Amino acid sequence: MTIDVPEWAAETAHALPYPLIFATVSGAHLYGFASVDSDLDVRAAHLLPAAEVLGLRSGPCRAGGGAGFIAAPRGGFRVGRRGPARPRGPHPPVHRGRTGMTLRTAVPGDFDAVLALAVDFYAEDGFATPRSRLAAHLEHLLGSDAAHVAVIASGGAVVAFAISTSSYGLENGLIAELEDLYVAPDFRRRGLAASLIEDSAAWATGIGAAQLELVVAPNGTDASHLFRYYRADGFVDEGRQLLARPLSDPTT
Repeated sequence: MTIDVPEWAAETAHALPYPLIFATVSGAHLYGFASVDSDLDVRAAHLLPAAEVLGLRSGPCRAGGGAGFIAAPRGGFRVGRRGPARPRGPHPPVHRGRTGMTLRTAVPGDFDAVLALAVDFYAEDGFATPRSRLAAHLEHLLGSDAAHVAVIASGGAVVAFAISTSSYGLENGLIAELEDLYVAPDFRRRGLAASLIEDSAAWATGIGAAQLELVVAPNGTDASHLFRYYRADGFVDEGRQLLARPLSDPTT
């Protein structure tokens, strides 16, 4: 049996953080009792990861990839996620019932908008990288086959971005790293970050990467909420530390 699903319903379902088993829509007016105070009830069942729901992960995991502690160049923590991306397509919807939101691969014309967000991002997190260096790096990344820059636009304005890169090593072969992810303050808590993570995972899967990694840089603040967030999205702890040795002045 084939059921036609409205486009808005399909987009909303695909934007949910976990796979949807089924959903039902009911309400008084559906049973012939339409009135000015009729409402709609949306009920659904999701397939949730037991390890997260039941709190089965209680410490570092040696194998299997994951969200691990590191001493990163900026005092951060490395998290990794193995396996394929969740099946939402190459560009998962981000609007969750809202209109005007589009997730897409960045183009050269997005340079100024992404750079402005990047400057805000680094200032907000207390990083000293100058604008000129961010601009040079962004220009390189936008034209690199080893990188993926994704943006979310609202009404034509870029309000969020994510940058992923790839590298090759002896242990895992090709891996991907979600290096930067930023959502403008007025657009947070709408699922945009989750959509960008899934887009990065889809890109990583598409290039054949063994896992997706990222670094959490707390900069002296409590980053526990970030670990909870990323663990809920499939990242687990490998217990590895990342040490960095600067080879040039990062502020020049």
